[in-house]
Amino acid sequence: MKSSLTVFLIFLVSVWRKKKLKWRITEFTSQLSDSVVRSELARALKAWSDVSALSFTEVTSGEDIHIKFVKGDHGDGFPFDGPGGVIVHAFYPEDGRTHFDDEDIWVVNTTGTDLFTNAAHEFGHALGLGHTNVEGAVMTPVDTGYVPNYKLHPADIAGIRALYDNRPKICRNGYEATIRAGIVIIPY
Repeated sequence: MKSSLTVFLIFLVSVWRKKKLKWRITEFTSQLSDSVVRSELARALKAWSDVSALSFTEVTSGEDIHIKFVKGDHGDGFPFDGPGGVIVHAFYPEDGRTHFDDEDIWVVNTTGTDLFTNAAHEFGHALGLGHTNVEGAVMTPVDTGYVPNYKLHPADIAGIRALYDNRPKICRNGYEATIRAGIVIIPY
């Protein structure tokens, strides 16, 4: 008999009512070129669209997901605390604000505060996912840092599919995830 592992606390009342979402960056960091930031954020969103029914398009106005690199108190009631500590936060659907602390040192493809993995994590929140207790998942509450060739964990995939897909919630391990009282269960 297989046991079950509780994977995600999912806010089922907090999802986007559409699957084609628009995103825009209105304030860039000076630490990386705009094109590198844009590329890494697009790659983080693509990680989610590759495994779900969602799609993302960059726009110049009318965005659903509004991205900024900001410092300290930036007007949303959740000020950043400087280097270390809180490095990024996002608001659940259908708010979409995603803010990166511009006092942290953002890096790409090297050890440090990796832009891609942190963006993928926060976009998970902006899409309605909570944290997971599954080691290796992007939705763990701890910054994993740079991981070469990172792919979403089956727990991440099951979570996003539970929110947005009509297809079965099949994970890479071959098991089907089910939803019970807002919690995604993946049997192991």
